[in-house]
Amino acid sequence: MPVQEFITFTEGEVLVKEYQALQIVKPQRLEGNIAVTNKRVILYGKETGFDLGFGKSQLAMDIHLDKIKGTDVLSESRPNRSFIILGIILLVIGWIAGGGIGYSLVQYQWAFIVGGLGLIFFAFYQMGFIQAFQAGNLNMEKFVNTLVLPESRQKLLFILLGFLLIVIGAFPRDIGWLFILGGLGSILYAFLRPDKTFALVIKAESLPPLVIGRDKYSLVQRGPEADNLIREIGALILDVQLLGDGIFQVLDKRYPKKSVSG
Repeated sequence: MPVQEFITFTEGEVLVKEYQALQIVKPQRLEGNIAVTNKRVILYGKETGFDLGFGKSQLAMDIHLDKIKGTDVLSESRPNRSFIILGIILLVIGWIAGGGIGYSLVQYQWAFIVGGLGLIFFAFYQMGFIQAFQAGNLNMEKFVNTLVLPESRQKLLFILLGFLLIVIGAFPRDIGWLFILGGLGSILYAFLRPDKTFALVIKAESLPPLVIGRDKYSLVQRGPEADNLIREIGALILDVQLLGDGIFQVLDKRYPKKSVSG
């Protein structure tokens, strides 16, 4: 989304350049853009995906050019820890299901089924579904709205684990090798599709910095123009600060459009 369609410019404010440089994954999934104007740097974004009728999350932050004293940009790739953990869990389950600790799961199959149902019930209770059902006010809109909340992700893992336990209990003799294959595949996927994290800090004089992607509550990944941003943002801000509106006379020569990277 072009910045002019999202942010109102001040009198005399003109866009210099913008970058589709980041994808915010947590706490909300947003497509993030960085825009540099002749007056400020703007970080803005809007939630991606379908609108289910609850409205889409939006983000807008800016910092005036005359306050900026520097930028820090970090981009790195690392194996997806969630899939590694999932893979290890699946391997352990497969090893146990195959008799790896000296006994068969057949004699405990009902314990797995009851435990799985218990986990699912617990997750639904924690998300308020059981109470809403008892009160007679549970509907599909409320159900979907609750599931997509960031704080519901841990409960969704409990539901997934509950279903896994039920499957183990239902097929205790044949399920082991499937879990082992699933675990190996999950670990392989973690290295083939690593997390590509991204962080941006714009430091300011006598003001808190504009920070995105440097705290434990957020997860930011690279956008298609991340390389261009890393290469240009520091010099571009300095040029706009020094040249003012004269930046437009040298913009195409100094900062030509380049092909984007994934």
